[in-house]
Amino acid sequence: MTQAYNLSQLANNLNTAGQLDATDGLVNSVPIANGGTGASTAAAARTNLGAASGTMSAFDFFESGSVLYIRFNGVAIASIDSSGNITAEGNVTAYQSV
Repeated sequence: MTQAYNLSQLANNLNTAGQLDATDGLVNSVPIANGGTGASTAAAARTNLGAASGTMSAFDFFESGSVLYIRFNGVAIASIDSSGNITAEGNVTAYQSV
């Protein structure tokens, strides 16, 4: 049997908006439906979220100053700004099937 938790102690950990910081006493995984991963390890989180595991792609994305950059092997090859303008290092081909 576990020791009962005093609710007044829990109330002392609430912020002014009545929210409890997740680091203050969570003992289980947060379900995906509640904004969590439903897992207690990184590998299980990737599985639950359908993310790639094992070898990662050579492509990645990062955002800086309202611009989304697309990199390949760590080198930026294209960007999209907040207005939807696309800039590419190489040629852009439109209206072609892939």
